[in-house]
Amino acid sequence: MKETSKSSALAALDASWPLLRIARVYRNDLEDVLAEGATSQDRALGPLGVAVLLQTADEGTVSQQSLIRVLCVQPSVLVSVLDTLEKAGYLKRGRDPLDGRRRVVEIRPKGTVAVDRLIPLMKRAEDRTFARLTAVSRRRLTQLMDQALDGAGGR
Repeated sequence: MKETSKSSALAALDASWPLLRIARVYRNDLEDVLAEGATSQDRALGPLGVAVLLQTADEGTVSQQSLIRVLCVQPSVLVSVLDTLEKAGYLKRGRDPLDGRRRVVEIRPKGTVAVDRLIPLMKRAEDRTFARLTAVSRRRLTQLMDQALDGAGGR
């Protein structure tokens, strides 16, 4: 690994600075891959729209509050992304039938098809971001990130 000299502020951090940097690198790689291989409608989703779509596809139906918490976004930002996804026909919003106060989001068949198109693109972005890691290192990194996220209590 290439060592760079760090200021005293950065030297005091263990993982924060690399996490911020790798998140930015992956986001840029994902945006590049989307620009190269996604449909114009999928490109318009951007990384956050893709994340919302994937999370909803994974759960089938999810509350807006859950999406806000899991994806760490402001409610107004989520509503804007949901507007885009709903207009594209990927998701449907409505009231929770068991608790009318809750807003829920449900994936539609067109959204499932989009997820199937997007997963290979996300894998390509991952491959770009982690090109210098071996398969074993990538699996270990994934395990460590999952462990950290489990410890974060669903935040």
